[in-house]
Amino acid sequence: MHFSLTFLLCLSLAVLVTGKKKKEESQEEDSDDFVEMTHKARFYIKIGDKEMGDFIVGLFGKVVPKTVKNFISLVEGYETETGEVLTYQGSKFHRILKEFAIQAGDFEFGNGTGGRSIYGKKFPDENFKLKFYGPGWVAMANSGRDTNGSQFFITLRHTKWLDGKHVVFGKVVHGMNVIRWIEMTKTKSVDGQPVEDVVITKCDILGVLEQDKWAWFDITIGGVYAGRVVIGVFARTVPKTAKNFLHLASGKPDVTYKGTKFHRIKPNFLIQGGDIVNGDGSGGRSIYGNKFPDENFDLHHYGAGWVAMANSGKDTNASQFYITLKKTNWLDGKHVVFGKVLHGMKTLRKIELTQTDEKDRPVQAVVIVDCGVDSVERPFAVQRAPAEEND
Repeated sequence: MHFSLTFLLCLSLAVLVTGKKKKEESQEEDSDDFVEMTHKARFYIKIGDKEMGDFIVGLFGKVVPKTVKNFISLVEGYETETGEVLTYQGSKFHRILKEFAIQAGDFEFGNGTGGRSIYGKKFPDENFKLKFYGPGWVAMANSGRDTNGSQFFITLRHTKWLDGKHVVFGKVVHGMNVIRWIEMTKTKSVDGQPVEDVVITKCDILGVLEQDKWAWFDITIGGVYAGRVVIGVFARTVPKTAKNFLHLASGKPDVTYKGTKFHRIKPNFLIQGGDIVNGDGSGGRSIYGNKFPDENFDLHHYGAGWVAMANSGKDTNASQFYITLKKTNWLDGKHVVFGKVLHGMKTLRKIELTQTDEKDRPVQAVVIVDCGVDSVERPFAVQRAPAEEND
């Protein structure tokens, strides 16, 4: 029978999934069995005028990475190249089928006829490795094979007849009571349209990223001291990229960022530096030689203050880097993100306000007059969010 349905990031969290029906059908809350969860998404729900609390979905990014990337981007809010923001926030659960499933994700029309992915309108089924083991499993809604967009559903019971027809990508790990409150909402048609609006008032990605080293830059603008910028580096996530950056930031005389300039300033976008060869954006080299490959794209451009490798195309990383001044998720998958500003966003905003010429070069020199690297005894966590502006 075919049925169609229209950071804090815990990088080391392991949640196991058992295939035993007896155990799984009885579970309404946190589960610990054997597929690694890579992310957690939180949704705040309002039914009519009543705030119902939140539920959290654990996501299986290693099993279905493309599907999870789409979901995470829509939870966080995905800005297209035209400036349009695609997001689940403010959208509704438009379909409630008691003892079966609840469905949401149509942020276009709110009735199950719309929705689209970050990849365009639709994208193919990634795989069917995960199954519908019981209540609380989360999968892509579709209108047939390879028609995934933004709509998703959450099961209210064991629905094994959907296995192989819908891509499962997550599981509710907290808040099944909220899911049950949604299930109990009165509907006004056989299609399951709720009488009262069931709204996602807010959604975000819970997560932490561990950092065990940071680099600091002392900056001058036109010869006047502007402040210090401290960048936490994700050496565990991108060790080779981190090693290159930290060596250049250490101030060692062989190859160093000390004395180099931020040669490119684009307000409300990014500032760029790190050309240790020519100082104008035309040069640079790494500690591995001239260029080195993209390590991975596990980290994204989550907001202002995220630090990534500048490049001239795939696998062309050297010494140049940039710091975002806003969320720039269209750069995800194109540049290796390796750090986040921990302190000094006010200094970066001063740089952002510096006058530039027609080629985005600052009229007054913006110079890293000193730099260094510090380590901590224990890794610390940062949120997958914009850097703090009030530092």
